[in-house]
This record gives sequence, structure tokens and C-alpha cells, in this order.
Amino acid sequence: WAYLIGHNKKMCLQKMEECIALNPNNSMHVTAMGFGYICAGEYETGIKLLTESVNMNPNSFWLGNVGLCLYFLKKGDYSEALYWSSRIQRPGLLWDHLLHISISGLLGRTEGNSAVIEKLFALSPQFDSRAAYIVDVFLLDKDLQNIILKGLKKAGIKIK
Repeated sequence: WAYLIGHNKKMCLQKMEECIALNPNNSMHVTAMGFGYICAGEYETGIKLLTESVNMNPNSFWLGNVGLCLYFLKKGDYSEALYWSSRIQRPGLLWDHLLHISISGLLGRTEGNSAVIEKLFALSPQFDSRAAYIVDVFLLDKDLQNIILKGLKKAGIKIK
């Protein structure tokens, strides 16, 4: 995760491969690495691992839902992305609200989002000035970052 946050993609991918090699049958680790591959911009490897993890454990943990949401955002399937964002269900997690608001904006569904936007700003009071930084921390793909930021803007958040 440190390599991902440090944007060292080469080492990040190497360490994720090593982690999977330790136990490719552990659905939690496969889910986490699938999420990691998505964050690193390796979408096809990420979706393959996330699909495997769901097959191992249909009740895979929330991180897989974030990964699937990001995958479908990148692919432009915003309805599917919204479905997976609704399954995250981690109200104390900034990304839960961030993704929901962004996808709603991309779909043109801005009514009724004020409560979710309030929760987002409660978790990150200066979110409007930190949004680009927050999105950049975990996502290496600038195109996906721009998609998310575009959705936030369409939802009414004035990104500074």
C-alpha cells in the first residue's frame, strides 16, 4: 500500500504479485489485491482477481465493492458503478460518499444528494480544496481521477 500511495507502480505490482503467491486461495487477500490492481490502473488484472474472490466467497468484503465500482467507472458503465457503490456501506469511509456523489453527478441525479454531501464534508471539512489530492492518493490513472472529479463537479461540488 505504501508503494501505491507513493505512486511507485512497479514495486506496487511486484508486491501484490508476491502477496497473491503467498495464498491464492484466501479470498480477502485476493480481494484486496484486486482492489490494488484497479487503483494501480491495471483494470483487467484487477477485475479478474475481484471476480475470483467473489467466486471464492460471495460475501466478499467491502473493499471489493470499491474496486468493482472503480472498474465500472473507468469503463463508463455508471449504472453498474452506482450499484457497486451502494454495496460499500462504510459510512465512516470518505470514499463511500465520494463515489456515490460522483456517480450520481455523472448520471445527472443530483437531487437528494445534499445529505450525502454533508456527510462527505463532515468527514473532510475542506473537501472542495482537497478533492483532487484525495483522489490522486490511491488512484494512479489520471483519466479515472478526472472522471471522478467531473462527477463531483456535476453533483454541485465546487472543486478548488
